[in-house]
Order: sequence, then structure tokens, then C-alpha cells
Amino acid sequence: MKKFLFIVLMFGVGAILAASTPVDLAIGRSLEPESMQEIEFEAEQQVRLESPVPGKDWGPQTKVWLARSCVGEAGFFNIEECIAIAWVYATRANDAGWPLIEMMKKYSAALKRHKRHRRPWIFQLNANGRKPESWPAGVLWSRYRGSWMEMLETLDRWQAGEIANPVPGANHFGSPEDEHASVMVRGWNKLETPEYYENLFFDSSGKGEERNELIRQYVQYMRNKRAGK
Repeated sequence: MKKFLFIVLMFGVGAILAASTPVDLAIGRSLEPESMQEIEFEAEQQVRLESPVPGKDWGPQTKVWLARSCVGEAGFFNIEECIAIAWVYATRANDAGWPLIEMMKKYSAALKRHKRHRRPWIFQLNANGRKPESWPAGVLWSRYRGSWMEMLETLDRWQAGEIANPVPGANHFGSPEDEHASVMVRGWNKLETPEYYENLFFDSSGKGEERNELIRQYVQYMRNKRAGK
């Protein structure tokens, strides 16, 4: 068993730069927390003989698309959650027999192209760290470039089998707004995650009568909600 420690620095909003704090870059709110905060992520490392993704499915393009999804789903600074998201994609892709890049594009809302996409610059994030052409005016790309490049480097280490799954057993993730539907209607099990994660993580093991009971509970919950109880 080996241990590794990598530190994700989450920078606070400085008083001088407060006016230029980027909003709507991820999850529709500021990417940076209200105060300086250092989050230490320590995970037990298991000796792995295989990478999470088959070698034929991994390359520079797949890595960039995975990092783009991480930014869209969890922001630039939470690299730990990015690894958890990567494991969900890998688990689902391996179970379905799909290439990783195909699974990501079908699953990640952030990677679905449409005319009203709020963050078109996500599709312009690249391997060399150049500033995206449609990057928001007045926002310093230099404040995010380092985290972006670190994310790419960390994903290579993940693919090499060096980083364990921070949320073992997860095969789904979603926003906190999805919790009632995911847990009650679908019968998924919500897994324990740190409070600084943007998303909730689930495994889809709920089946049979247990699932039916969860559905009944959800129906009653919705009735009570509509009745103002």
C-alpha cells in the first residue's frame, strides 16, 4: 500500500480583484471560495496492474475532453472531484464496452453543444494551455491556466494507475438538485463525499421491492411538497 498526497489550492476572492471575480465559469457561480482555503486530499493507493481505461481508448484528445468535462461539472480547482468523475466515466465505459470519449460526451451535460451554451469556451480549452478564444472579457486566464495544466497532468497519472478512486463504487454523479429523484425514484445509493464537492455521487444497486418502496416514498414526498407540508 502506498500513500500519496496532492494539494489542491483553492484561491479566495481578493479584495483588490473582487470586481473581476469570474462568475458563471462553472456551475453558474464563482469558481473561487470566499476565503483562502487549502484542501488536502490523501488517498490510499492500491497496487494496480491495469489502467482504469484501456490504452487504445486513451490519448491527448481523450484527456483534453475529460478535463473539459471536469471543469464544466466541478470547476477548475477541485482536482480531487475531477478524479472521482473520471472513475465514474471509466466504470460506465468499461461496463458498456464503449470508448471513454464516447461515454463522456453522452453523459456530461457540460459537453453537449448547443447554441445557448453558457460556457462555449469549455470547448476551446486545449492541451497547451492557450487562452480560449471566447474566454470572458475581464477575467484573467492566468489565474486558471495553472490549475488547468495540473488537471491534465493529474489525469495522465490517473490513467497510469497511480491514483485511487476517492469515491469507490460510484457509477453515477449529479447535482444536489437531483438527489430526491436519484435516490428515491431510481433507487440509487448516495455515497459519502466531502462537503466541498460540487456533485453528489451514487451507485445504482437499488432494485426490486426495495426500489418500489423508494418510489412510493418519493411519490408521498412530492405530494407533501405540493401540499406545503
